[in-house]
Amino acid sequence: MRFLLEWAPAVLAALLAWKAGAGRFRFDPPGWVRAALARPKLTAAGLTLALCALLSAVNPAAPAVHDEYAYLLAGETFAAGRLTNPTPRGWEHFESFHTLLTPSYQAKYPPAQALFLAAGIALTGSPIVGVWLSMALAAAALAWMLQRWVEPGWALLGGLLPVLRFGSLGNWNGLEWAWWSATYWGGAVAMLGGALTLGGARRLAEEARPRDGLLLGLGLAILANARPYEGLVAAGVAGLALLIDGARRQRAGRLALALGPCAAVLTAAGCGMAVYNQAVTGDPWRMPYQEYARQYEVNPSFTLLEPKEDPPAFRHEVMRRYAEEFQLGSYLRAKGGRAITSEDLTLHASFFLGPALLPALLLGMAELRRFWAATAFAMLAATFAAHWIVATSHFFPHYLAPGIPGLLTVTVLGWRRLARWSPRGRAVGAAAAGGLALACVAAFALSAALRYRHLQGWTGVPGARSQIERMLRQAPGRDLIFVRYEPDHFLHDEWVYNGADFDQRPVLWTRSMGEEADRRLLEIYQGRKAWLFEPDAQRNVLRRYAPDGDEE
Repeated sequence: MRFLLEWAPAVLAALLAWKAGAGRFRFDPPGWVRAALARPKLTAAGLTLALCALLSAVNPAAPAVHDEYAYLLAGETFAAGRLTNPTPRGWEHFESFHTLLTPSYQAKYPPAQALFLAAGIALTGSPIVGVWLSMALAAAALAWMLQRWVEPGWALLGGLLPVLRFGSLGNWNGLEWAWWSATYWGGAVAMLGGALTLGGARRLAEEARPRDGLLLGLGLAILANARPYEGLVAAGVAGLALLIDGARRQRAGRLALALGPCAAVLTAAGCGMAVYNQAVTGDPWRMPYQEYARQYEVNPSFTLLEPKEDPPAFRHEVMRRYAEEFQLGSYLRAKGGRAITSEDLTLHASFFLGPALLPALLLGMAELRRFWAATAFAMLAATFAAHWIVATSHFFPHYLAPGIPGLLTVTVLGWRRLARWSPRGRAVGAAAAGGLALACVAAFALSAALRYRHLQGWTGVPGARSQIERMLRQAPGRDLIFVRYEPDHFLHDEWVYNGADFDQRPVLWTRSMGEEADRRLLEIYQGRKAWLFEPDAQRNVLRRYAPDGDEE
C-alpha cells in the first residue's frame, strides 16, 4: 500500500500529461477558485487549519515518544501562567526523559513549540489546537515568502505542501504519520521561523522597509526558541545573502534603518530568553537543555567534543541505559562517520517529496542561477550539512525544519517550470503540473483513510496509560502508581510522565526505588492509594501495593 501512496501521484501526472499531449486537457477555474488564488496567505492558513483538524479527527493526538510528553509539560506550565514549576516532593521517583526535576520542574526544550501548545490549551483546552495553529501560520508565512519568487497561485500551492505532503503522507521509517500536523513533536514552528527569516531577508534587501525588518526579527526569534542550532545555521545563510544583496543595491542607509525593528525584536527576545533561563535553571545564561545534559547525558552534542570523563550517577537503570546505550551509541556511530547514512537520505527524500515531487525539485535546480533561488537552496543545504557535525545518528526530519522553506522554494520553482513546458504548443507540462497537485490531494485523502483503518483497536503505551487512568478515576480518591521494569525493558516504551499541576493530578506515575524508598514516598503523598505496575510482566494489570511486601 505504501508503494501505491508513493507512486500514484507520479502515475496520475503522467496520465494527465499524455491526455494534454493528445489535446484533451482543459482547465478553467471557477470564480471562487480565482478568489482563493488571489489571497494565498489567508487561503493557505484556512485550508491548512481545516486539514489539520481533519487529520486529528482521523488520528487523535496521543503522545507516543519521550519528547512529546516533555513539550506537553511545558505547554501546560505556560497555559497556567508559569514559566516553570517547583521541584516535586520526592522528585527522585519522578525522573523521566528530557525533563528537569531540579532546580525546577520543566522540560529541557526551548519554549517555542510549547508556547503554541499553551495557546491551544488556553483557547480550547486542547494542546493539539496549538499544533494546528503553528501549521496554519507556517502555511501563511510560506505563501507570503514565496510571493517574492512566484505568482500568488504558486505561492498558495507551496504554502499547502506541508500539510498535503509531509504533514500527512510523510511516513518516516514507517513510524510517524501526520508528524508535523497531528503530533506534539514539532516541526511547523521552526519552519514558520525559517519562512519569516528567508522571506524577510529578501524583502529587506529589495525594499528595506521597517515592517520587513520586524518580520525578519520575529523569524529569528522563533528559530532561536525552536531549534537554536539549525536555526543559527539557516539564519546565517539568510543574513549573509541580505548583506551581499543589500550592498549590491547600495542601500546601506535605508537597510540600517529598516534593521532597527529587527534589532528591537531580537533584544526583547534575548531578554525573554534570559528571564526564562533564570526561572528554570537559576542562571540567565544557562539553557534548560544545557542543564539537562549536565545532569543526565554522557555524550556531548558535537562529535568534535569527547564524552564526559565523569558521567552522571543515575538513580534509575532505564535512564542509565538510555544515556549509555541509545544516546552514547548514536554519538559513537556519528563519531565513526556514520551520522547520516544512505538510508537517512532515502527516508528524508520520501518524507518531504516522494518520487512524484522529486522531479520538481530537480527541475528547480535550473533556477539556482538566480541569487535568491540559490540562497533558498543554500539555506536547506547548510541546515542539512550541519548534521554532519552533530553527534547523532537518529536524524529526524524535524531537525531540518528551519531549512525546509528553501526546499519548498526550489520545488515550487521547478513545478512552475514544468507547467510552462508546452512542446508543439500543447499544454503537456501544465497537465503534468496539475496532475501532481491533484495527486497530492488524492494521496492526502487516501492516507487519511488508511490511517483511520489502521488505528482501529490500536492503543500502544499512550492508549494503555489513558485506559488505566480512566479506570482509576471511576473510584473516589487519588492514586500513586509505582512502575517497575524488567532489566531488558524497551527503552522507548516509557510510562512515568506527569503533568504540570503535579500535586493536583488524580493519578501520579512514579518509579519504584525499593521498599524503603517507596515507603517514604507514600508518607509524603499520604492519602493516595498505592499500586504496583509491571508492564513487562503483566501489561495493563495493576496490583495494590504495600512497600512492606504485602501485595494484592
